Amino acid sequence: MGSRGNIGCFGAVALLIVVSMLISLIIFLVGVAAAVAGLAGAGWLLYSAAGDLGRRRRLTTGSDPLQASGARAQEIASAAHSESQEALSATLASWHHLTVTRAIGTPLQGGFDRLERQALADPAFQDLLLRAETMHAESILARPATAPELARQTVEMDQLTAELRQSVHRMSRG
Repeated sequence: MGSRGNIGCFGAVALLIVVSMLISLIIFLVGVAAAVAGLAGAGWLLYSAAGDLGRRRRLTTGSDPLQASGARAQEIASAAHSESQEALSATLASWHHLTVTRAIGTPLQGGFDRLERQALADPAFQDLLLRAETMHAESILARPATAPELARQTVEMDQLTAELRQSVHRMSRG
């Protein structure tokens, strides 16, 4: 019976040794993972610092793609503003041409007197015409400098152009 106890004790000691080795292995692997994570974090910090320095260099030299796209946005807004200004100008010029020529030679020739009476009697149309002429003058005299301001004024001019054309069309039909 005594020898059996010795084998059990030897097995328990072996089991404790194996468990302690597993725990040591787990602690070692956690330490290695922490070291790898630290190195990865340090690498990411170095990478982002190099990227920030490169971006700062591009910004100071004026070669950043975002700056280029900002300039492109300004060009697009300016071109759209010019087209909208031309459309409003053409609409106003067409209305003034109709009133001066009495619509002679146009499809409105037969009913122009009625159209003109309606236009003169309609305060909403007169207000719309005044707002369109004012906006047209503002777009020439006080042209906005930034892309958002250009876009805002472009939208306003397009809305006035559409309203003016719809009003003339509605009065010519009814």
